[in-house]
Amino acid sequence: MSIIGRTADFIIRGGKNISGPAVEQAVSSHGDVQLAAAVAMPDAVFGEKVCVYACIKPDSEYITISEKPAWALLHKWIGRTIKNENEVEQYWFSEGFTDYYTYKLMLKNDRVNADEFISILNNEVIIPHHKDPINTIPNSDLTFKNYWSNYSKYEKLPYRRGLLYAFLIDNQIKKRSNDKESLDSLMHRLLKLALKDETLRFKHSLFIQLLSDYLDETEALADFEKYIIKGQLIDFTDELPKGLSLVNQEGIPVFRIQAADKSELTAVLKRY
Repeated sequence: MSIIGRTADFIIRGGKNISGPAVEQAVSSHGDVQLAAAVAMPDAVFGEKVCVYACIKPDSEYITISEKPAWALLHKWIGRTIKNENEVEQYWFSEGFTDYYTYKLMLKNDRVNADEFISILNNEVIIPHHKDPINTIPNSDLTFKNYWSNYSKYEKLPYRRGLLYAFLIDNQIKKRSNDKESLDSLMHRLLKLALKDETLRFKHSLFIQLLSDYLDETEALADFEKYIIKGQLIDFTDELPKGLSLVNQEGIPVFRIQAADKSELTAVLKRY
């Protein structure tokens, strides 16, 4: 048996025609992708959804071998079980939080140490995010049409923005609760809600409602508006755990581990 193509070139989602070949072309334009195929999958709300299968080039460093198991596991949970109400505009959550928990899970399971974890945040997220010329565009610009028709322009923007926001509120929740709670607590609650109700869709109002149980609602909403909705660069001043500081590296604020506090910092970062 051989597969020679799709039964239809268009994926019909919520009454809108989405071109499968156009999605494939956008995904294949990424330098690390060798082949891509876009097909329709059933969706309980919108009829169909876009599912893309991609083959990464053998020499690609886009996702390292050590990251793949954790990333796949987390993506099945965030974005698959907990489904977005508006897919691309909530990539900050489904993609950014997946990336954050991929690295956090690797740290918790000693796949990377604290130095490597912070190096990943600096070199793969903070520095390229600050160098991105469109790093402060509002989240409303990240529509399906804009994102996939200008993939090379937007690419990892929502991933990096969401990861840094996850790191911010994870630290805030730990600090406000004296390390009794973390972002994990919120995520487990969200997962239980999604498992209980398959029609549940992740939306901003639900997220803020849950987050306000761990942080001051006014402050949490203000930060969400600044960093996610408006797209401002996150200010980590006074928001980092003991043992981690901010230093200026060629005009970019990056994290630096204070050697004397490394063991305590590692314990805090791994907690929960």
